[in-house]
Amino acid sequence: MILDLRSNGGGSLTEVGDIMGLFMNEGPYVQVKEGNGKIQTLRSKTNAPIWTGPLVIMQNELSASASEILAGVIQDYGRGVVIGSPQSFGKGTVQTFVDLNRFLSSNDDFGALKLTIQKFYRVTGESTQRKGIESDIKMNDYFTHSEIGERFDDYALAWDKIAPAKFNRLTSFDIARLQKNSAARLEVNKAYQLLQESAKWKEDLDKEETITLNQTKFNELMKHRKEQIKKFESLNKFENGLKFVRYTDELAREKTDEAFKKKSENWIKNLQRDIYLKEAVNIVSEIK
Repeated sequence: MILDLRSNGGGSLTEVGDIMGLFMNEGPYVQVKEGNGKIQTLRSKTNAPIWTGPLVIMQNELSASASEILAGVIQDYGRGVVIGSPQSFGKGTVQTFVDLNRFLSSNDDFGALKLTIQKFYRVTGESTQRKGIESDIKMNDYFTHSEIGERFDDYALAWDKIAPAKFNRLTSFDIARLQKNSAARLEVNKAYQLLQESAKWKEDLDKEETITLNQTKFNELMKHRKEQIKKFESLNKFENGLKFVRYTDELAREKTDEAFKKKSENWIKNLQRDIYLKEAVNIVSEIK
């Protein structure tokens, strides 16, 4: 099974426990530290997983908060393999808002204070703050060179570590073999290599601080950039060759719901263009 957590920062701690229970037996899945130092360990109480086969978690730089907790616990238990960007977003804190108007007798809106009240820790005791979850199999993407993540924010809390929770690690995968096979495939994957070139080109553009005002040189520069953009257009036409099957009730709904039909078609089209999903399929098929 492949679980896609890319660009996902939603969800609650309870939902993480529920999803964990789909793949393994009961056990701790996150530690929560209060501002006063009190630590609470949350546990999944499910002992009837519905999927015990190979599991791959896909993440990227925008995978945050609850998604990181889920990826982290799957990785810490050795239940599955985490693939994707070198690390996730790194949001390991909990915030709450305090409405200032509740303390004032005024019709004016004084806004609210945003307070950090808790911090997340993996069952190993390591914080997800700033460092996020490091992928077992790293694949750079379009955002890898961008400054995305908690570690780039001013005054972000530091990474730290507490005592680990008691948990039983499951099967240990041959990560080195999976990494080697994946790297060999990506080395000859023209679409993946072109995407890396495109990401590097974008990074170089973002770092440019000056541009020529000479009309002739400017026109030459724009012509060169158009040629580069044209080179990357083939990525929009890429197809990974995967076939997707939808539920019969979804197909029936499409006959009466045009908006749902259009949304489904776009979803399938994006899946067919997904370079990383194809590699995820390759990796999950190699897990023993």
